[in-house]
Amino acid sequence: MTAKNRLNDWTTSSFSGNNGGACVEVKIEGDAVLVRDSKFRRDPGNRDRTQPQIGISVGAWTELCQRMISMTSFTLGEALRVTVHNDGAATFENWSIRLNFTPDEMDAFAKGVIDGEFTVV
Repeated sequence: MTAKNRLNDWTTSSFSGNNGGACVEVKIEGDAVLVRDSKFRRDPGNRDRTQPQIGISVGAWTELCQRMISMTSFTLGEALRVTVHNDGAATFENWSIRLNFTPDEMDAFAKGVIDGEFTVV
């Protein structure tokens, strides 16, 4: 499978707007979709190559996107758990990585999913 060109580089939702540059970032790499949190780069001591990322298969990514529209917690196989908190924030976790997203970040991400910004074709 290939992705729309916009996902070949790190991409955020166009709905991220004025949330201080804090966004869910997504990139296609091979047959996986990588997810990271742009807040990591706010600390000048952090280096890009050490930034935590979670890799998700293309098939699981499609399911993740569909489920994020409803903003409910779920687990995808044994590899990824998404916990949606009462305030609309969410935590993405795999075996060793935890990414915490704010309510604004998740709102922008869900709107981007609905608008087709993160569709893998």
